Order: sequence, then C-alpha cells, then structure tokens
Amino acid sequence: MLAQYALRRILLAIPTVWLAATLVFIIVRLLPGDPALLMVGDAQDAQALELARRDMGLDQSLPTQYVLWLSSMASFELGESIAMGLPVRELIWARFLVTAQLAIPSILLALLIAVPLGLFAAAQHNKAVDRAAMLSSVVLLSVPSFWVALLLIMLFGVKLNWLPTVGYVSPAVNLTLAIQFALMPVLALSLTVIGQLTRMTRSTALDVLATDYVLFARAKGLSETTTLLRHVLPNAVAPTLTVAGMIFGSLLGGAAVIETIFTIPGIGRLLVDSIYARDYPVIQGAVLFVGFLYILVNMLVDLVYPLLDPRIRLQ
Repeated sequence: MLAQYALRRILLAIPTVWLAATLVFIIVRLLPGDPALLMVGDAQDAQALELARRDMGLDQSLPTQYVLWLSSMASFELGESIAMGLPVRELIWARFLVTAQLAIPSILLALLIAVPLGLFAAAQHNKAVDRAAMLSSVVLLSVPSFWVALLLIMLFGVKLNWLPTVGYVSPAVNLTLAIQFALMPVLALSLTVIGQLTRMTRSTALDVLATDYVLFARAKGLSETTTLLRHVLPNAVAPTLTVAGMIFGSLLGGAAVIETIFTIPGIGRLLVDSIYARDYPVIQGAVLFVGFLYILVNMLVDLVYPLLDPRIRLQ
C-alpha cells in the first residue's frame, strides 16, 4: 500500500514539475535586458550580437525555444551558463551541496530545540513556562532572518571576534574552519525557524492532550513524562514534520539573503547572480531544481507519516 501511495505521488508530481518549468520559461523571458548584449558588451557590434543570440538559441521563436527547453529538461541537459561558460547541471549541483551544508544542520537544530520546547510548553499550558515559550516564538517569528544575521555578525564577528564574519570553507579542505564559517549562517537560519516549529508543536500537542486515550493513560497511573513521550509526542510531531518539510525544502532551495550576507556560494546566491546577469540557462535550471527539491522533500515527509501515526497506515 505504501509503494502504491509513493507511485501515485510521483505521478502527481510530474504535471507539477511541468507547470513549474513552463512558468520559469515564461517569467525568465519577461525579465528586462538582453543576455546576448550583456555577454558581448558592445551594442554597436550587430554581427557579434546576432552570433551570440544564435549560440544561445534566442534567434528561434518562443514556441521553438519552449520545446527545446522541455526536451533539455527531460534529458537533464540544461545547457551551459552564459556568464560562466560551465555546464548548468554541474554548476547547480556544486552550489546545492554548499547550501545543503547549511540547510541540514539548520533544520535539525531547529527541530531539536522546537519540538521539546513546544511539547513542554503544552504540558505547562497557561503557566509561566508556556507564556515565556510563546513570547520567544513570537519574537523569533517577527524578526527577519537578515536582521538576525547582521546582529550575529556584529556580536560574534565584530565585537567578540569569535567567528569569521563572511566567506565559506569546504569541510573537505578544513573541517574546523568550515564549522566556524558555518556557525553564524546556521544560527541565523535556525532561529527564525524555531519560533514557527515551536508554535506548531505546542498547538498540536494541546489537541492531543485533550484526547480520550491521553486521559486514559493518565488514569492508568502513567507518569506525565511517559504520557508525553509515548502518547503525545508521536501524534503531535507529525504535523510539525509537515511544516518542517516545507521549510527544509525552501532552505535547500537556497536561503538567498543569508548566502548573500555571508557571501556563501550556495544555490540561492547563484540564482541571484544569474538574475543580475540575465543568465537564462542557469535561472531556468536553478528554479526548476529548487521546485523539484521542494516537491521531493514534501513527498518524503508524507511517506514518513505512516511510520509515526498508525491510523494513517490503516487507511
């Protein structure tokens, strides 16, 4: 049954990816500017401009360009970058690996803090701990991630001089230095996520605490800790994982603001730079890749649901 559900989700994802690819193609063509002119750099050289447009396929009609784009997407041949002259597929993959080094620790740190905090706040409903947790969540939700990043740079980078402010070092080159460079970006990303996940966990935990089976567990004499961990947590964490999956998908798609502030060569920074350069192949490939990741992550979260909630498995 689980395999059939996974196959059905994959089949449903195909038209979604096609729609995303079509929207990307249309939006990129609506961007102002001529990528051939940006590459040639001389508006008076008509011959060079015509040759550049021919090399990039811009001399073809829009329907022809669309068909070529779909065929290249289906074969995973996304062309070459206009600005950098590198294969788009290799460029996107290299930048994605950099972004993943930030996104994975950020979402794990957020879950490790938000789930216990939200569960504990629900258990202490309307008490001082609950109010403090909710106030902290509201503050974290209200603060933009770029402002958090700037505060972290001022505190840990400028005043205390504990951490490097900007840049990136690969873990394969120097693991210790890579961790130092990644600490502030990871904190900036995770802090803004913690508030949202804490509120979600608390809300679902409160609903579970009011159910009959939790009341029955308490009536049997189970301790509050056992009741929370055995009966409340598995049922309360499933909706939180759905929200976390959506956030994780967006983080994998590139936290462009954070990557720009810390000058990290991730996929978000690649997309921003490609938009400025009117690099059509990279913009199309990166946005399509981000959309595919988002769909994939949410599909995997849905497949994990039956492992957490037996009622879904029975359905």
